[in-house]
Order: sequence, then structure tokens, then C-alpha cells
Amino acid sequence: MDSIKFKEEKLTASAERTAQIRMCEETIGAIIKNYVTLDNLKRSVDDSQNELDQIEGSLNEVLNEYEERVEIPKRLHEQANQRVDELIERIQDIRKNKAVQLAKIEMATSQGNYCQLADMEIELDKKKKRKETLSRRADGVKLLHDLVMAMQMERSAALSGPVADLTNRWLQILTDGNYDSLVIDGSLRPTSVHLPKYDDELSMDSLSHGTQEQIVVLLRLAIGVLVSKDEPNLILIDDRLVNADPMRMKRLCLIMQEVSNTCQLIVTTCNDTPYAGMGANIIRIPADGKIEPATL
Repeated sequence: MDSIKFKEEKLTASAERTAQIRMCEETIGAIIKNYVTLDNLKRSVDDSQNELDQIEGSLNEVLNEYEERVEIPKRLHEQANQRVDELIERIQDIRKNKAVQLAKIEMATSQGNYCQLADMEIELDKKKKRKETLSRRADGVKLLHDLVMAMQMERSAALSGPVADLTNRWLQILTDGNYDSLVIDGSLRPTSVHLPKYDDELSMDSLSHGTQEQIVVLLRLAIGVLVSKDEPNLILIDDRLVNADPMRMKRLCLIMQEVSNTCQLIVTTCNDTPYAGMGANIIRIPADGKIEPATL
């Protein structure tokens, strides 16, 4: 009986294995039927792997985007909340400190600082009055300045015409007609000269340095002559004529001789030779700058 039972069990196990083999064969047959060949099956596996890789790449992008859009703002929000809590705590400390300081001020006031406050009010009142006084003085100074400027403009306007006439005549003599008139501004400063040959104006900056100096001398001489109508005035000229050529120097001496009939004219120079023909009194100063009484 035992051998029969053993054989039955062996037959049963063999039948089960046979059934499993048939199922595997059916499964393999279905797979081969779907993919035809083993190469097709391998390509299908590769395609599935590629698709899996793409899915994993998309998953990583989603995770990175999640990190950027969710995790980072979340951390920033937490940091902001922490900063708000710190500020709230600091505000509370400031309020406590303010209350303490107010209490100290109240205590100091109650201990007699009213006198100091009164002194400060008195000092403040003095400073206000001082400010008012200085403001009135400043207004007076401004008014005086405006008045002086107005008078200067009026004087310049009154002198500009006669000064220009006299300077223009001398300018023609000095330059032998190359320039026939001088343009001056409201401050009696030369701005340009007129060239009759080209009927055009030439700015002072375009003139030579020597010519500019000579025009300034003519302008000073003209002003001196006009303000010396009632009594002779002193005109002191340093030697700005060192750049004049001999011919112009001779003409300038003639002009200065004309001026000397109206004004007291003093020319300081290191070279008196160009002025020798004027017959003027010469006062020589030694090298040490001291004038000896006998020289006078």
C-alpha cells in the first residue's frame, strides 16, 4: 500500500510539473507570437528602458520644480516669520525702554527742572530776537547792495558812451586804423573790436596778448579822463606795454601825453627808454626799494 501511495504522489507531482511546463510553453508562445523574434523582444525591452529613463528625468524635473516653487518659498516664509518675531520682540523692548525713559523724564521734571525749561525758553526768545535783528540787517545789506549795483549800472551806462567815443579815437590812432571801435559791456569791460577792413567784429580772446593789454590801458585812461573833469585824478599804470612794438609805443606815448593834460599819470616800469620822449619826471627806485630823499 505504501508503494502504491508513493507512486500516486509521484504521478501527481509529475502531472503538476507537466502542467506548469505547458503553461510556460503557452506563455512563451504568446510572447513569441506578440514579438515574433527575440530581437524584437530585446528592442521592446530597450524601448521600455528608454521610456523609464524619460519618466525618471521628468520625475527629477518635477522634484526640482517642487523644490524651487514649494520648498524654497517655504523656507523663506519661515525665515520671514522668524524675522517678524524678532522685530516684534525688539518693538516690545523699545516700548519698555520708552516707558522707562518717560518715567525718568517725569521724575526729573518733578524734581525742579521747570526752572531749566524756563531758562531755555528765555534763551530761545533771545535767539529769536537776535535772528530778527540779523534778518533786518541782512535785508538792509541786500538793499544797500542792490542800490550800489543800480548806481554802478547807472554810472556805467552814463560813462559807456563817452568812454567808448574816447577809446575808439585812441584805438584808431594806436592801430593805424586797423581797428576803429571797441565794444564794451555794462561793466565797462572790453569784449571785442571792430575791423573796418572786413566790417566784422573780433573778440578780445582772438587778439594778441600785447594788443589786449594796450586796449585795457586805453580804457583806463579814458575813464580817468572822464572822471577828472572837475579835478585831476591820479592814474597809476604798471608797465603793461612791454609787449608793444616801437611804433605802437610811440603812439601810446602821444596818447599818454594828451591824458597828462587832464590827469596825474604815473607809470611804473623797469625800462624808461620808451618813455624818454615824453619829457616826464623820472623817479628812480634803488634795488632795495627805498627811495632816497635826495632823489626826490
